[in-house]
Order: sequence, then C-alpha cells, then structure tokens
Amino acid sequence: MASVKYHGKATIIFWIPTGGAAINLTGSSRNVEIDEKGTSIDVSTRDDLVANTRQKIADIPDRTFTTSGLDTTPSASRTWRTIAVGDTGALLMYPLGSTGSGKPVETANGVILGRNYGSPHDNAATWKLDGELTSDITSTLTP
Repeated sequence: MASVKYHGKATIIFWIPTGGAAINLTGSSRNVEIDEKGTSIDVSTRDDLVANTRQKIADIPDRTFTTSGLDTTPSASRTWRTIAVGDTGALLMYPLGSTGSGKPVETANGVILGRNYGSPHDNAATWKLDGELTSDITSTLTP
C-alpha cells in the first residue's frame, strides 16, 4: 500500500519564546529544515590502540534547525524580526498543515544562534533564523 505524501508548503511552524506567547513564522516562511547528526565518544583503551582499533559509543546527536523565507515588510507576517539571537524557547511544527485534533505535531526546546536579513538590489528580500535544538524532538498528536 502506498504511503500518504504531503506538500511542504502546508507546514505550520511556531517559535515559542521562554515565558512568552507563540510567534507564528508560517506566513513568510518558505523553508524549514531540522537536521540531526550523530556524534560519538571515543572509549578506546590502550589494548584497543595496540590492536590498531577504536571503540566508540553513541552520544546525544547534534540537532540544528533553520527556518527562512521572504521578508514581507511591512506585513503582519514579518514576525521573525521579534526573535533575537540568544532567545530560548521551543520550536513547534505541524508538518501536515493542520493544528486540529489528532494531527501530528513535533516540538523541541532550543536556542536561536543566528539571524540574517538579506536585501539584494535586484531580488526579493530574505530572512533566516538558525538555532540549535537542546532536547529530543517529541512527536505527538494534538489533543
């Protein structure tokens, strides 16, 4: 049986600052990317090194995210501008584009590490937020 596919343009994404109200990044967003990369810890002993081998165990993966889009100045969807480098909070994403009951939602704690604004002379203005997720990505269904 074929799996159900969905289009990325349906994704709804929020940044929820620590102690603040959710900021909807969906309106001017064009790209959302979450990247998880495994890391390892070297636990080799002298015996391993004498045998010209290494022993490794898995460590917690590095998790980063980027969300970017076209700047819609002065539209109300220019909400990315209220998020500063160093802000902590949670990334909340609805991959199917619906926040209704029983729909999948993914969330993780994080910190904003970079913010970029580009305004080329002969093209659309762009924005980008980069961050690091500091917790596991939890996948649940909306109640």
